[in-house]
Amino acid sequence: MVNTISQNVLTFIFGRLYSAKAVGNFSQAFKWDTMASTFVSGTISQVAQPVLVEVNGDAGRQVNVFRKMLRFTAFLAFPAMFGLAMISHEFILLLISDKWAESVPLLRILCISGAFLPFYTMYQNLIISRGKSVIYMWCTIALIVAQIVFVILCYREGIVFMVSIYTLVTVLWLFVWQYFAGKEIGLRLFDVMKDICPYLFVSAAVMLVTYFSTVFISNLVLLLVARVLLAGILYFAIMKLSGSQMLKECLAYLHRRRA
Repeated sequence: MVNTISQNVLTFIFGRLYSAKAVGNFSQAFKWDTMASTFVSGTISQVAQPVLVEVNGDAGRQVNVFRKMLRFTAFLAFPAMFGLAMISHEFILLLISDKWAESVPLLRILCISGAFLPFYTMYQNLIISRGKSVIYMWCTIALIVAQIVFVILCYREGIVFMVSIYTLVTVLWLFVWQYFAGKEIGLRLFDVMKDICPYLFVSAAVMLVTYFSTVFISNLVLLLVARVLLAGILYFAIMKLSGSQMLKECLAYLHRRRA
Protein backbone atom coordinates (compact mmCIF):
# COMPACT_ATOMS: atom_id res chain seq x y z
CA MET A 1 0.00 0.00 0.00
CA VAL A 2 2.80 2.39 0.91
CA ASN A 3 4.65 1.69 -2.34
CA THR A 4 1.49 2.18 -4.39
CA ILE A 5 0.83 5.53 -2.74
CA SER A 6 4.45 6.55 -3.26
CA GLN A 7 4.28 5.77 -6.99
CA ASN A 8 1.03 7.68 -7.60
CA VAL A 9 1.03 10.56 -5.13
CA LEU A 10 2.74 13.05 -7.45
CA THR A 11 0.35 12.48 -10.33
CA PHE A 12 -2.59 12.91 -7.95
CA ILE A 13 -1.20 16.18 -6.50
CA PHE A 14 -0.17 17.56 -9.89
CA GLY A 15 -3.69 16.93 -11.16
CA ARG A 16 -4.93 19.38 -8.53
CA LEU A 17 -2.26 22.01 -9.20
CA TYR A 18 -1.58 22.05 -12.95
CA SER A 19 -3.33 21.83 -16.29
CA ALA A 20 -4.19 18.53 -17.92
CA LYS A 21 -1.44 19.12 -20.51
CA ALA A 22 1.23 19.61 -17.85
CA VAL A 23 0.08 16.54 -15.93
CA GLY A 24 0.08 14.53 -19.16
CA ASN A 25 3.66 15.57 -19.88
CA PHE A 26 4.69 14.57 -16.37
CA SER A 27 2.86 11.24 -16.62
CA GLN A 28 4.67 10.37 -19.85
CA ALA A 29 8.06 11.28 -18.41
CA PHE A 30 7.35 9.47 -15.13
CA LYS A 31 6.15 6.36 -16.97
CA TRP A 32 9.30 5.90 -19.04
CA ASP A 33 11.61 6.76 -16.15
CA THR A 34 9.82 4.27 -13.90
CA MET A 35 9.92 1.52 -16.52
CA ALA A 36 13.66 1.93 -17.00
CA SER A 37 14.59 2.15 -13.32
CA THR A 38 12.23 -0.70 -12.42
CA PHE A 39 13.89 -2.91 -15.01
CA VAL A 40 17.29 -2.30 -13.42
CA SER A 41 15.88 -2.71 -9.90
CA GLY A 42 14.13 -5.94 -10.86
CA THR A 43 17.34 -7.38 -12.26
CA ILE A 44 19.05 -6.81 -8.93
CA SER A 45 16.23 -7.54 -6.46
CA GLN A 46 15.77 -11.10 -7.74
CA VAL A 47 18.97 -12.11 -5.98
CA ALA A 48 19.54 -9.36 -3.41
CA GLN A 49 17.30 -10.35 -0.53
CA PRO A 50 17.91 -14.15 -0.61
CA VAL A 51 21.67 -13.57 -0.65
CA LEU A 52 21.53 -10.97 2.13
CA VAL A 53 19.39 -13.28 4.28
CA GLU A 54 21.85 -16.11 3.67
CA VAL A 55 24.78 -14.07 5.07
CA ASN A 56 22.72 -12.39 7.80
CA GLY A 57 24.59 -14.09 10.63
CA ASP A 58 27.97 -12.70 9.59
CA ALA A 59 28.00 -8.87 9.69
CA GLY A 60 31.42 -8.59 8.07
CA ARG A 61 30.48 -10.85 5.20
CA GLN A 62 27.14 -9.10 4.80
CA VAL A 63 28.92 -5.75 4.43
CA ASN A 64 31.19 -7.19 1.73
CA VAL A 65 28.27 -8.79 -0.13
CA PHE A 66 26.19 -5.62 0.10
CA ARG A 67 29.04 -3.44 -1.17
CA LYS A 68 29.55 -5.75 -4.13
CA MET A 69 25.85 -5.49 -4.93
CA LEU A 70 26.08 -1.71 -4.71
CA ARG A 71 28.92 -1.75 -7.23
CA PHE A 72 26.92 -3.96 -9.57
CA THR A 73 23.90 -1.66 -9.18
CA ALA A 74 26.03 1.39 -10.00
CA PHE A 75 27.59 -0.45 -12.95
CA LEU A 76 24.11 -0.95 -14.47
CA ALA A 77 21.97 1.92 -13.18
CA PHE A 78 24.09 4.97 -13.95
CA PRO A 79 24.81 4.27 -17.65
CA ALA A 80 21.25 3.05 -18.23
CA MET A 81 19.48 6.03 -16.67
CA PHE A 82 21.96 8.72 -17.73
CA GLY A 83 21.81 7.20 -21.21
CA LEU A 84 18.03 7.49 -21.26
CA ALA A 85 18.36 11.13 -20.20
CA MET A 86 20.79 11.73 -23.06
CA ILE A 87 18.55 10.22 -25.76
CA SER A 88 15.26 11.41 -24.26
CA HIS A 89 14.54 13.96 -27.03
CA GLU A 90 14.80 11.59 -29.97
CA PHE A 91 13.37 8.74 -27.90
CA ILE A 92 10.14 10.61 -27.08
CA LEU A 93 9.71 12.10 -30.56
CA LEU A 94 10.25 8.79 -32.36
CA LEU A 95 8.27 6.64 -29.94
CA ILE A 96 5.22 8.74 -29.11
CA SER A 97 5.48 11.76 -31.48
CA ASP A 98 6.38 15.43 -31.02
CA LYS A 99 3.03 15.96 -29.31
CA TRP A 100 4.84 15.04 -26.07
CA ALA A 101 8.01 17.04 -26.72
CA GLU A 102 7.42 19.09 -23.56
CA SER A 103 7.87 15.95 -21.47
CA VAL A 104 11.54 15.69 -22.52
CA PRO A 105 12.94 18.11 -19.89
CA LEU A 106 10.91 16.33 -17.20
CA LEU A 107 12.19 12.93 -18.31
CA ARG A 108 15.78 14.16 -18.20
CA ILE A 109 15.34 15.37 -14.64
CA LEU A 110 13.53 12.25 -13.50
CA CYS A 111 16.26 10.05 -14.97
CA ILE A 112 18.63 11.49 -12.36
CA SER A 113 16.44 10.26 -9.50
CA GLY A 114 15.76 7.10 -11.50
CA ALA A 115 19.47 6.34 -11.49
CA PHE A 116 19.41 6.23 -7.70
CA LEU A 117 16.14 4.33 -7.21
CA PRO A 118 17.78 0.89 -7.69
CA PHE A 119 19.92 1.72 -4.66
CA TYR A 120 16.69 2.15 -2.70
CA THR A 121 15.90 -1.46 -3.60
CA MET A 122 19.28 -2.57 -2.25
CA TYR A 123 18.92 -0.72 1.04
CA GLN A 124 15.33 -1.83 1.49
CA ASN A 125 16.26 -5.46 0.91
CA LEU A 126 19.07 -5.10 3.44
CA ILE A 127 16.76 -3.66 6.09
CA ILE A 128 14.12 -6.34 5.47
CA SER A 129 16.74 -9.10 5.56
CA ARG A 130 17.66 -7.86 9.05
CA GLY A 131 14.05 -8.30 10.16
CA LYS A 132 13.47 -4.54 10.44
CA SER A 133 10.39 -4.15 8.25
CA VAL A 134 9.13 -1.40 10.60
CA ILE A 135 12.12 0.77 9.62
CA TYR A 136 11.36 0.06 5.97
CA MET A 137 7.73 1.11 6.36
CA TRP A 138 8.29 4.31 8.35
CA CYS A 139 11.25 5.38 6.26
CA THR A 140 9.15 5.03 3.11
CA ILE A 141 6.22 6.89 4.68
CA ALA A 142 8.54 9.70 5.80
CA LEU A 143 9.87 10.01 2.23
CA ILE A 144 6.33 10.36 0.89
CA VAL A 145 5.54 13.05 3.46
CA ALA A 146 8.75 14.92 2.63
CA GLN A 147 7.98 14.79 -1.09
CA ILE A 148 4.43 16.08 -0.55
CA VAL A 149 5.63 18.92 1.69
CA PHE A 150 8.25 20.11 -0.80
CA VAL A 151 5.86 19.76 -3.73
CA ILE A 152 3.25 21.94 -2.00
CA LEU A 153 5.85 24.52 -0.99
CA CYS A 154 7.31 24.79 -4.50
CA TYR A 155 4.38 24.30 -6.86
CA ARG A 156 4.10 28.01 -7.68
CA GLU A 157 7.56 27.90 -9.28
CA GLY A 158 6.31 25.60 -12.05
CA ILE A 159 6.33 21.92 -12.77
CA VAL A 160 9.96 21.73 -13.96
CA PHE A 161 11.22 23.31 -10.75
CA MET A 162 9.00 21.10 -8.64
CA VAL A 163 10.16 17.91 -10.38
CA SER A 164 13.73 19.09 -9.81
CA ILE A 165 13.02 19.42 -6.08
CA TYR A 166 11.37 15.99 -6.08
CA THR A 167 14.51 14.55 -7.69
CA LEU A 168 16.77 16.26 -5.18
CA VAL A 169 14.75 14.95 -2.22
CA THR A 170 14.79 11.44 -3.69
CA VAL A 171 18.58 11.45 -4.11
CA LEU A 172 19.27 12.95 -0.68
CA TRP A 173 16.93 10.46 1.02
CA LEU A 174 19.49 7.77 0.27
CA PHE A 175 21.51 9.20 3.15
CA VAL A 176 18.60 8.28 5.44
CA TRP A 177 18.74 4.68 4.24
CA GLN A 178 22.51 4.76 4.60
CA TYR A 179 22.12 5.88 8.22
CA PHE A 180 20.03 2.82 9.05
CA ALA A 181 22.34 0.53 7.08
CA GLY A 182 25.26 1.91 9.07
CA LYS A 183 23.46 1.17 12.33
CA GLU A 184 22.54 -2.34 11.25
CA ILE A 185 25.77 -3.68 9.75
CA GLY A 186 28.36 -0.95 10.25
CA LEU A 187 28.38 0.12 6.60
CA ARG A 188 30.39 3.33 6.22
CA LEU A 189 29.28 6.17 3.96
CA PHE A 190 32.87 6.62 2.76
CA ASP A 191 32.96 3.03 1.50
CA VAL A 192 29.62 3.43 -0.26
CA MET A 193 30.79 6.58 -2.05
CA LYS A 194 34.03 4.85 -3.00
CA ASP A 195 32.05 1.97 -4.50
CA ILE A 196 29.53 3.92 -6.58
CA CYS A 197 31.16 7.26 -7.47
CA PRO A 198 33.54 5.90 -10.14
CA TYR A 199 30.60 4.52 -12.11
CA LEU A 200 28.64 7.73 -11.58
CA PHE A 201 31.44 9.95 -12.89
CA VAL A 202 32.35 7.68 -15.80
CA SER A 203 28.70 7.37 -16.88
CA ALA A 204 28.13 11.12 -16.69
CA ALA A 205 31.33 11.82 -18.64
CA VAL A 206 30.49 9.25 -21.31
CA MET A 207 27.00 10.66 -21.85
CA LEU A 208 28.27 14.25 -22.05
CA VAL A 209 30.96 13.33 -24.58
CA THR A 210 28.46 11.31 -26.60
CA TYR A 211 25.84 14.07 -26.52
CA PHE A 212 28.12 16.82 -27.77
CA SER A 213 29.90 14.54 -30.26
CA THR A 214 26.62 13.73 -32.01
CA VAL A 215 24.72 16.99 -31.65
CA PHE A 216 25.31 17.83 -35.34
CA ILE A 217 23.23 14.84 -36.55
CA SER A 218 19.79 16.02 -37.65
CA ASN A 219 18.11 12.72 -38.54
CA LEU A 220 16.43 11.46 -35.36
CA VAL A 221 16.77 7.75 -36.12
CA LEU A 222 20.44 8.08 -37.00
CA LEU A 223 20.99 10.28 -33.96
CA LEU A 224 19.39 7.73 -31.62
CA VAL A 225 21.38 4.82 -33.04
CA ALA A 226 24.64 6.78 -33.06
CA ARG A 227 24.28 7.89 -29.46
CA VAL A 228 23.39 4.44 -28.16
CA LEU A 229 26.28 2.79 -30.01
CA LEU A 230 28.86 5.45 -29.16
CA ALA A 231 27.89 5.58 -25.48
CA GLY A 232 27.95 1.78 -25.22
CA ILE A 233 31.37 1.54 -26.88
CA LEU A 234 32.87 4.32 -24.76
CA TYR A 235 31.53 2.90 -21.50
CA PHE A 236 32.70 -0.61 -22.34
CA ALA A 237 36.14 0.67 -23.39
CA ILE A 238 36.64 2.69 -20.21
CA MET A 239 35.53 -0.20 -18.01
CA LYS A 240 37.83 -2.55 -19.93
CA LEU A 241 40.86 -0.26 -19.80
CA SER A 242 40.35 0.48 -16.11
CA GLY A 243 40.18 -3.22 -15.30
CA SER A 244 36.64 -3.10 -13.91
CA GLN A 245 35.97 -6.22 -11.87
CA MET A 246 32.24 -5.86 -12.50
CA LEU A 247 32.78 -5.99 -16.26
CA LYS A 248 35.01 -9.06 -15.92
CA GLU A 249 32.41 -10.89 -13.84
CA CYS A 250 29.57 -9.97 -16.20
CA LEU A 251 31.55 -11.18 -19.23
CA ALA A 252 32.50 -14.38 -17.41
CA TYR A 253 28.84 -14.97 -16.53
CA LEU A 254 27.74 -14.45 -20.14
CA HIS A 255 30.48 -16.81 -21.29
CA ARG A 256 29.27 -19.51 -18.89
CA ARG A 257 25.66 -19.06 -20.05
CA ARG A 258 26.71 -19.58 -23.66
CA ALA A 259 28.71 -22.66 -22.76
